[in-house]
Amino acid sequence: MLNNILNLDGVTVLDKKQQKEVNGGGGCRLTTFTNGVRDTYLIMGMAEDEGTQTAGAHNACGDLLNGGADRCFYDCTHDN
Repeated sequence: MLNNILNLDGVTVLDKKQQKEVNGGGGCRLTTFTNGVRDTYLIMGMAEDEGTQTAGAHNACGDLLNGGADRCFYDCTHDN
């Protein structure tokens, strides 16, 4: 399988030093309930660090609640 991946056009394998230089990203899943109906939103690449990402999800939930949602929850992941 690795040979198949390496043969793909545009694929580069990073060495250990290069891998350490890659900044992580993440995403959050927001779930809202409005009149008993559940909606899910996925937001990817929100921020470079967890604190900023969580704050962004919190603000997004606030906007959704102000827009008429009854409840809003978020779950964020971050890859360093």
